[in-house]
Amino acid sequence: LSHIRTANYAHLIEAEALADEATHGNRDWVEWEESDFDKDSVNELLVSGNAMNLYFDLARGGAIFEWDWRAKKLNLTNTLARRAEGYHRDLVEAAAQGAVEYPGAVKREKLASIHSTVVRAKEPGLEKLLNYDWYRRVGLIDHFIHPDSALDDFARAQHAELGDFVNQPYTSRVVETPHGLVITLARDGHIWQGAVFAPLRVEKKLTLRAGDYRLPITYTLRNTGAQTITARFGVEFCFALLAGHSDDAYYRADGIARDDAHLDSRGEIAARQIALVNAWLG
Repeated sequence: LSHIRTANYAHLIEAEALADEATHGNRDWVEWEESDFDKDSVNELLVSGNAMNLYFDLARGGAIFEWDWRAKKLNLTNTLARRAEGYHRDLVEAAAQGAVEYPGAVKREKLASIHSTVVRAKEPGLEKLLNYDWYRRVGLIDHFIHPDSALDDFARAQHAELGDFVNQPYTSRVVETPHGLVITLARDGHIWQGAVFAPLRVEKKLTLRAGDYRLPITYTLRNTGAQTITARFGVEFCFALLAGHSDDAYYRADGIARDDAHLDSRGEIAARQIALVNAWLG
């Protein structure tokens, strides 16, 4: 129920903005701290400003687990990982027995046995869409994927991950500038190349200017060993923009939007620029 989480975040972000206005006034500002935000005994990097908040999970990939766009009162990474739930098991077992009812289906006169239970679902075949994530689906997640893995493999979180960067620790360094902050997150990790665990260093540098909503990110990958590395490098972002299948919510590639590119669509495209648009949100 993402709309409920979105409403909660909107009120929290607005309250935070009121409190910060009392301490910072109407000027542009950005500041940072490292503290144990989620009480897991490991510090997170928390960046706050009048334009946006960025919270980094240093222990798990240096990922952005909250990205608040303050003017819109919107947490862009208001997402959930897919986890096993009890009712999933009920659905799978009922589907195996042919005991799933859904709108438009012919109702069964009787159950296969007195121990059978009818499960109601919105549409047939939902049990085939149950996939589970082994990491938190947020933003700025660094993947090194086997070249033979396909888009569907990645969507099901069943791709061949060659690196140890997705959910492992990153170091952080923050430099304060006259205009804002420069944040460098780094990890000396490894990539599986056959039987060899080859060393590789990943650095991602983010530049934040006070009052600015743009977030330039520069990556540097450095092979620190003698082994040739072959992998698909990719950075994952999971955004929560509410609308899925809506005419005013769509993907745009190199400035062009296609009729079939709603936000709930899936595909691959070679493009220099990708945009996610929700016109209703502005």
